Amino acid sequence: MGPDRAKEYIKNLPGAHAISFAHIPSKTVRAFTHFSRVNPIYLFENEERIVLGLDPLIVNCIGSNSTKPIFNIDQSISFLIQGYFSDNQTLFKGVQAVPENSEICIKNNSIIISKVDDSISRMFTKKPTDEDYDQLTDLYLKSFDVVPQSDKPYNLGLTGGKDSRLLTLGTLENSIPFKANTRGFNDHPDVVIAKEIADKLNLEHTVKNPELNKEKNLEIDLVEKILKVMIGTSGTVYGYENIGFITEFKNKIGLTGVGAESIRGGYNNLKKKESKHIEEELVNSFFPLKSYIRPEKQNMYKEFLYNLGKGEDSFKEVQNKHFLFYRNGRWSGGTRSSLSYSSNVYSPFFDNNFLKSALELDINTLVNERLHYNIMKRLKPEIANMPFFESRWQFEEKGPSNPNDFYEWLKRNPVYTKTQIGAYNWRLIKNEDDTLRNAFRKILLSDPSHEIFSLVEYTQIDSILKGPAPVKLNKLIWSLASLKIYMDYYSNNQEYGF
Repeated sequence: MGPDRAKEYIKNLPGAHAISFAHIPSKTVRAFTHFSRVNPIYLFENEERIVLGLDPLIVNCIGSNSTKPIFNIDQSISFLIQGYFSDNQTLFKGVQAVPENSEICIKNNSIIISKVDDSISRMFTKKPTDEDYDQLTDLYLKSFDVVPQSDKPYNLGLTGGKDSRLLTLGTLENSIPFKANTRGFNDHPDVVIAKEIADKLNLEHTVKNPELNKEKNLEIDLVEKILKVMIGTSGTVYGYENIGFITEFKNKIGLTGVGAESIRGGYNNLKKKESKHIEEELVNSFFPLKSYIRPEKQNMYKEFLYNLGKGEDSFKEVQNKHFLFYRNGRWSGGTRSSLSYSSNVYSPFFDNNFLKSALELDINTLVNERLHYNIMKRLKPEIANMPFFESRWQFEEKGPSNPNDFYEWLKRNPVYTKTQIGAYNWRLIKNEDDTLRNAFRKILLSDPSHEIFSLVEYTQIDSILKGPAPVKLNKLIWSLASLKIYMDYYSNNQEYGF
């Protein structure tokens, strides 16, 4: 297959993918990343070899000719701030993520990286018509074509939210057998709304109530929890997340609504923000804890954020690109890699064709959630018009878009929880209970000479953990502990019994 034909094939390929092949006669290796790179490809290069792969740890070990990974902790600044790598770096020396929607060609010991197509330049350029919404609805439904047929029903998580509703409707419309399940307390609005949706759609639906004791009493091995997540994601996502890691492949298939935020405008706290100084706003938004990082270690991440904003005219568009290529491409990519050890996971919102076409719509259409609403309305208007938990459609947040719709708008008033049960989050260091903070003190402060303190001041971390701390510092503490435990694991640190 020639270069042009290969690109043409890849750019129209459905689903989410990372693809590579070798042409032995010409000694050429070519690899293609997905539009959102939700299945990341990693690259290692030195004077002796070039290595491509899906696992940054393995790429590092092969590239370094080592049985253990070689770390470069200076590359992990974005990880400390966000809890995942929100740039192109990894924790491993010499290993970086290949850019999104790219072809990487390796020949004659040289590397050439080019774009698969012009999809990125077409983002946010179209004012949608009803015909566009019709076509996007069809593309959304076609995104389920990659889901394998099964004799047994799939399990699908249903909440009162927008993404799980649309996922449920797409699955139903495609006649894919599934069972809907909701996790939560019976009086929680997510559960109440999910039950109502299941009743309207005549779905088989079960509710699983959380077990309070284990989480509230911290009956958990913090080191083990962190280590499982870090090993499962190869050091790309911090241990705060609840990510299952099973090493035995059980061939289970999961359907998920992860990634839908990209077609709803990106980060909730940023998607309505505008700024005349985009580069500075990117640093403020994605590097809010600069004062906790040693000044000499900040430059690489700052430069990355500045370059991300260069030549851009809209902060709304830039933050949505960041969500697509980094939150999806790095956080979702890391969590998917862990899940793929035991199962296959499908999300229609990562479909190559649907996502490219959806993100051609202008940024305000996406931010106002009109695409999401219009697809849902075309599938089941009564589901689109049900209320949500603590939110509305963005386009009607301040009032009905049509005065004649006032009474229907009132019916869609957000639903709020009436009790505090289940609201307690043991993972927050702001809690008055010092059990978690003491556990972190034991992990982080036992060795003042540890490499993590080349990035942060020991005394600052000590001060943070002396009492309840602001929520904004939670990621920093969890990320530091995750780096330390993961690095110590590969150095056989006996402090933990490794």
